[in-house]
Amino acid sequence: NNTRRPMLSGTTRVVFLEYRPFYGKKSEIKKGLAILFSF
Repeated sequence: NNTRRPMLSGTTRVVFLEYRPFYGKKSEIKKGLAILFSF
């Protein structure tokens, strides 16, 4: 679990940086989370 967390954090950072313009759109956030969980 400890080794998985840093990876997830890094991926989350990338996703949030990519989806930053759509930060206000909840649907875009959900899409980002779906992509995150698909990895």
